[in-house]
Amino acid sequence: MPDLETVTDVDVTGAENLETLIEWLRDREVSLGYSRARPEILARLEHLGLLEGATVYPTNRAAVLALAVADE
Repeated sequence: MPDLETVTDVDVTGAENLETLIEWLRDREVSLGYSRARPEILARLEHLGLLEGATVYPTNRAAVLALAVADE
């Protein structure tokens, strides 16, 4: 799960690489989540079609808690 706190933009190359990763994960039935993303980055990822099916967590702690609960 990427922590996006320091991400300020996603360029075309980054988007293409992320799209490849998302496809690879989906082929293996692995879900993707993002944490600590700024609103501008979420908007950019949405615009690029890179949020579909992903879970967005407001904090890393919330993400870890969700994963711990899902593992029980």
